[in-house]
Formats: sequence, C-alpha cells, structure tokens
Amino acid sequence: MLLGGTLISMVSAAPIIATTISVFLMPLSKEFGWGRAQFPVIILTSGLIAGALTPLAGRVLDRVGTKRVMVAGSTVFALGNVLAANGDGVVWHEFLIYMLIGSSASFTGTFGVNKIVSVWFAEARGRALGLTTGLGVGLGAAMTPLLTLYFIQHGGWRGAYYAFRTAPGGNRRRGAARTSSRAPP
Repeated sequence: MLLGGTLISMVSAAPIIATTISVFLMPLSKEFGWGRAQFPVIILTSGLIAGALTPLAGRVLDRVGTKRVMVAGSTVFALGNVLAANGDGVVWHEFLIYMLIGSSASFTGTFGVNKIVSVWFAEARGRALGLTTGLGVGLGAAMTPLLTLYFIQHGGWRGAYYAFRTAPGGNRRRGAARTSSRAPP
C-alpha cells in the first residue's frame, strides 16, 4: 500500500506539471513563435484552476469515493495531455487545453492517496503520509524534469507529452482501481 501510494504520488499532476514547465518552455515557444510570457501564463492559469478546485475535489472524494474520482481524474488528465501534444499553438486553444489539465489535476494522485493513507494508517499516519506524499512527490519532482528532457531530446516535445505525461495517467488509473479507501480488513 505504501509503495503504491508513493508511486502514484511520484506521477501525480503536481510534480509532472510544476517541474517540467522550464523544460517545455523553449521547445513550445520556439515552435509556436510565442514570447517568453505566453506559456508560463497558460501554466499559471492551469495551476490557479487546480487550486480553486481542490476544495471541491476533497468533497467529491468524500462523497463519491477515492477509486472512482482518481480513475476519472486521471483519465481526463491523460486526455488533456494528448490534446496538448497535438496543440496547434493558438493561444486560446492552449488555454482551454490547460484549463482541462488543471481542472483534472485536483482529482488525481495526491489527494486520493492522502485519503487512503489516512484511513489505512491511523496509528502511523504521519510516517505513512511522509513516505507516500512527501517522498513520492519529492522523487517525482526530482526525476520528471530529467526524464522530460530525455524524451524531448529523443522524440521532440510532442513525444515527451505522449511518453511522459499520458503514461502516468494509465499508472494512476491502474493504481486507483486497486486501492480502497475503506478500512483495512
């Protein structure tokens, strides 16, 4: 359970989006002829939407259940990244795509893992959350820029979106499908 939660946190939206902005900035700006501000503003908008939806995500997790919310959120996150990989550089199109990515980010990964860990590890909750969320997000944040750079160098920025940003969605969906927020037996 702890290893699965750590792996889900490693490929959650937080480390993937936040730590790869600088790696994607130059290739996207160059291909689309954007200035230095357009892509960061698009990402900022995505982050603001994710933050604004976080309270709603918590409520939905409580009402609907972790498994369904994480599977649905990961699916939408992967879809948004497929759309981003096929982006045409029209700024308002990119805003819409990243609004989709930002809105799904709150419903994936870390929040669901936190809920599951809190139920399963009542006695050692702090240590379990430190391992799953703290270590998971930290390792993800350390590894994702390097892996993204590798994928960009070997397959272009579109290939990096497909390889790195959509594959974790499948891993989150499989991980969420195997987890339960019910108390352990």
